[in-house]
Amino acid sequence: MARHTVRWTGLLALALLASLVWLQAQDSKRGGVLFLNLTTDDAWRNEMALNYASQARDLGYDVVVFVNVRGVMLARKQPPTDLVRAQEQLKALMAKGAKVYVCTPCSRRAGMNPPADWIDGVVEGSRETIETQMAPNTKVMSY
Repeated sequence: MARHTVRWTGLLALALLASLVWLQAQDSKRGGVLFLNLTTDDAWRNEMALNYASQARDLGYDVVVFVNVRGVMLARKQPPTDLVRAQEQLKALMAKGAKVYVCTPCSRRAGMNPPADWIDGVVEGSRETIETQMAPNTKVMSY
């Protein structure tokens, strides 16, 4: 009988340890997605937004950027001079694993030929963009 008690105590201790490891892993992931909606070609706003997104990514959050309206200028291979720094931040964020979606109709309206005029690594906005934005674990910030 004592043998069974020791076995059950050992199993219970192992289960408790596994639960603690799992909880710690969940806490370290933080979870959730920051969906950054960039609609402007204003350098100051874009730099601020991308700086915030970079910090969120460093903290372990997934980051998705959707450039649309005038924000599509960030995705342009040859951006306006005042957006060069913001575009460098966008590329650095992409290198950290952020996904960047671009609005195709907005790009056409801005005089671009998508996707040929876009920087490498960006993707055409799609149903996935909307699904990510609307997911319960997503926080949306618009600039």
